[in-house]
Amino acid sequence: MNTFNCYIRKEILESLRQYKYLIIALGIIIFAISGPIMLKLTPLLIKSQPGISINSDSFMNIQYCLQSFISSLFQISIMFIVFTVCTSISEELTLQKLVFPYSKGASPMFIVISKFLNYSIPVTLLTTAGIFINHYYASVLFKSSDVATGNLITVSLLISLYYIFNISLVLFFSSIIKKSLPAGILTLVIGYASAAVIKVPHVKDFLPYKLVSDSSSLTFKGTTFTVFFTIFLTIIFLIATIYRMNHVDVI
Repeated sequence: MNTFNCYIRKEILESLRQYKYLIIALGIIIFAISGPIMLKLTPLLIKSQPGISINSDSFMNIQYCLQSFISSLFQISIMFIVFTVCTSISEELTLQKLVFPYSKGASPMFIVISKFLNYSIPVTLLTTAGIFINHYYASVLFKSSDVATGNLITVSLLISLYYIFNISLVLFFSSIIKKSLPAGILTLVIGYASAAVIKVPHVKDFLPYKLVSDSSSLTFKGTTFTVFFTIFLTIIFLIATIYRMNHVDVI
């Protein structure tokens, strides 16, 4: 427990000093605010082009604005998170920063858990804040049918869980590869590839990406199974990372 207390404080201070929380926050909140504004301006920009006409009613509403933000969270914001987290373990292994903690009997389990929680908790809070900020601006700009608060909370939790899964995945890859960039790229490739096979029968329920897909459509049929399976995968990758860190050569 002393290892956990020391390492969680170290991770927090290091994340603050290196502006990691700020980077993740920017990757989420910027799109939460800019999305509704850009959506509002889109018809004006298109109408300014001669010979082009659109039916703005199909996307000038609060639900479409939420769907657009969720798309940005999956396609772009995930990059901010993954490439911020991927340096956490690989950098310490490369720079031999674990020599002293290991020599003093530090527990690899508490080291991994502290890193995992250091990113998972802020990401959950920022994702939830982003969802509600996006909804606020959308409700101000668009006078259409609203999205229930319960659905907003559900979406926030599902997207946060998807991010948490990716955090455990990139921690695992960075402990194996010991290089931050390849670990981050591999994590993103798996995420984007899962989106491509989501329509394959009998497969989608086993894909964490289904959490994003269901959030976007606001239909949560079969989501409960995917939630528990994603939690199971997250735990498996954390255990695998701890096992790897118990056998890693820190010198």
